Amino acid sequence: MKIFFSTRKLEKLCNTKKEANKKFGDKNAKFLFKRLQQLKAVNQLGDFKFDKPHPLKGNKKDQFAITVFQGVRLTFFAIESAKDENNNIIWNKVREININYIGDYHE
Repeated sequence: MKIFFSTRKLEKLCNTKKEANKKFGDKNAKFLFKRLQQLKAVNQLGDFKFDKPHPLKGNKKDQFAITVFQGVRLTFFAIESAKDENNNIIWNKVREININYIGDYHE
């Protein structure tokens, strides 16, 4: 899967161990990098078996989230996704995502 980032700061956080360790601590940074590797390893989001992407509501409408660790979630937009007749995302057609947030959006 192709992964894009909404900001350079977020891209740096996800690609630099030092930045991730500073923000989340060593143990949790490892969880983040593991989750990112799992996402990169699948061809489409429908093959992602480590957590189910779930749609968000309200001001986060059209975004989806997966758990990274202890209440911290990674949120993203599906790029060029298809929907079925009930307006549900067809996960097997999502091959690119744009990560726009990593944190606890319930805070």
